[in-house]
Amino acid sequence: MDEDLKKLLEENLLLNRENHAMLKSIKRHFVWQRVVAIFYFIIIVGPIIWGIFYLPELLKPIIGQYQDLLSNGSSAPLNIKDIQKMITPEMLNSLKAKQ
Repeated sequence: MDEDLKKLLEENLLLNRENHAMLKSIKRHFVWQRVVAIFYFIIIVGPIIWGIFYLPELLKPIIGQYQDLLSNGSSAPLNIKDIQKMITPEMLNSLKAKQ
């Protein structure tokens, strides 16, 4: 009986050591998985958040120039009648002379 108990205890100790080694491996895997998840979060979500907060300020001058181009300095959009008013007879004469 004493030998059987000793044999069972040694087998149990061996299995516990194997179990401990597997648990350490699993814990290490989870730590690396969390590190990679944080890295992916920074790579994917970080630029989106940066764009939401800082991109409008960077694009304001470009958008303003584009709106000035379309509106011709006024608040109303540019239409064909405004273009006709901007063309002077001297411009037309110089274009005809070049042809």
